[in-house]
Amino acid sequence: MSAAEARAHHLWCFNCDENSPGADSVDDCEDLAGREGWVLGIDIDGGGGAQFACADCAELLDEALPVKSLRTTRQEIFGGGA
Repeated sequence: MSAAEARAHHLWCFNCDENSPGADSVDDCEDLAGREGWVLGIDIDGGGGAQFACADCAELLDEALPVKSLRTTRQEIFGGGA
């Protein structure tokens, strides 16, 4: 597997089409994106669905929260390695 294939997981910004930094896994991708200012929120202008947005476009989403992986969420809830 090439280095590019190993970092094949990215998020996509609903507004500007920017890709988040790549990572080896979905969990790592989501945690890295959250640290870089990416959010998950509601796009009320586009039908009310949940969307990812880069830091520059984050203000366009309602009820936006920093992106974080399910792995991280479980660790916060249950403590330690879940």
